[in-house]
Amino acid sequence: MENIFHKLLNYCGQDFVPMHMPGHKRNIEEFAMGNPYGIDITEIDGFDNLHNPTGLIMNSMNATAQMYGAKNTFYLVNGSSVGILTAISAVAIKGHKVIVARNCHRSVYNAVYLNELNPVYVYPDSVNDLGINGQISKKNVDKLLNENKDVLAVVITSPTYEGIISDISAIAEVVHKFGIPLIVDEAHGAHFHFHEAFPESALDNGADIVIQSIHKTLPAFTQTALLHVKGDLIDISKVSRYLDMYQSTSPSYILMAGIDNCMEFLQTKGPDMFEKYVGNLKAFISNIEKLKYISLFHTDDISKLVLYVPDGRLSGKQLYNILLNSYHIQLEMASLYYVIAMTSVGDKIEYYDRFMNALIKIDNSLDHQNQAVYDCTLIGCNKFEVLTAKVIESPYMAMNAELELVEVEKSIGRISGSSVCIYPPGNPLIFPGEIISVDIINCIKEAYNLGLEIIGLEETDDNLNIETEDDLNIETKDDMNNKISDIITDEIDRVIIDQIEVKKESENSKKSKKRGIAIQCMK
Repeated sequence: MENIFHKLLNYCGQDFVPMHMPGHKRNIEEFAMGNPYGIDITEIDGFDNLHNPTGLIMNSMNATAQMYGAKNTFYLVNGSSVGILTAISAVAIKGHKVIVARNCHRSVYNAVYLNELNPVYVYPDSVNDLGINGQISKKNVDKLLNENKDVLAVVITSPTYEGIISDISAIAEVVHKFGIPLIVDEAHGAHFHFHEAFPESALDNGADIVIQSIHKTLPAFTQTALLHVKGDLIDISKVSRYLDMYQSTSPSYILMAGIDNCMEFLQTKGPDMFEKYVGNLKAFISNIEKLKYISLFHTDDISKLVLYVPDGRLSGKQLYNILLNSYHIQLEMASLYYVIAMTSVGDKIEYYDRFMNALIKIDNSLDHQNQAVYDCTLIGCNKFEVLTAKVIESPYMAMNAELELVEVEKSIGRISGSSVCIYPPGNPLIFPGEIISVDIINCIKEAYNLGLEIIGLEETDDNLNIETEDDLNIETKDDMNNKISDIITDEIDRVIIDQIEVKKESENSKKSKKRGIAIQCMK
């Protein structure tokens, strides 16, 4: 059996470039804290208690609150998810409504279920033909608040996974007219506060609770996050009470020390290192814009690099695989049409150099490929956009009803009893209590065929042959073998071989039977 620790040592001993979270980027020269066993303790004398902070931990959290401009800040050692669960629980009343941005993380939906709330969905605008979700509009929030008088709070995600920002100031103004709080999942925006090149934080624009994953974009350990409270609409005692319930009763002092170390870094070395980081990042972006085929989709947060090939010569999944297998560039995620690379203050200059050299070589290789690997005219169908939900039953009732496992092909028109999401980022395609539509099933099948990770489905013993979409334009084996025989073995053409191998795999998977996939539905 493979050992996790040994596999980590082996992987980290290689030359992979981490264009993904966590934000420390394994930069041990800048951020190492020594052997964790040497500082791993429990709540002994002099070290305070996260569940009842009165000394060391309280002082650290207060200093962080002052730095961010919050009324109160709480340290989270179970990720932003525990902060979201806490925030929603602190304002919840069983059976009442909460307005939820449909592109929210699944932890928001979990909070809705646990508190037996009824979600009212506000849908993001469509921002482009890549299927990327846009911002939540003030107009749509205002409309829903006027139509639903028993709403307890509004919950939105800003920035999105791709770096799209909503107008928090305008939304907060509308929400506060109704005397209710605005909760913002700012998990991907913990770095905003530290350089003018980034958008303003929701905390500075009227949000009442803001949750940030410092491990995503700052030099901190995975699982570490912050919950900020600002204004007078939130009962701090309820926040503390629910954190006490949701967080581990054995919080790691290693993680808490990592948060404190990160905050100290931001106050001391942070300004200079952020200036250097932004300079390197802007230079990198400038070089991307010189490429012939590979393009950058510009979002509000320049730290997120959303790359794609507009004419369909290379899919997002193929670009991801080539960068990983041929150049050891590990990206954050891939969809059919684009990839995401995450940058941070932890990046080394050689990361950008290697990444750019790889992109240049791949871009040059595309001169040799005249045929699209997918029909780019179909991009506009936005297969992975947020789909409109038809809610029939409350999430709580649906998840606790008698359920049965139904093959995805046969589940159309049924009421879902489970949540299904593509990960990352973890935004549900379908949630308990909602009708399963043809569009939902098509989206699930497309993601399944692409090899994307889908959470919430179950495998069955029966084989199920799910056809690969024809729009991938897979070539025959003879065509591909003829191409390979004509290719010389220089560095650029090696990339073309990689592309052909990816298409070979797709062709083979089209012909092979896969285990059946099914979804829990209400009986």
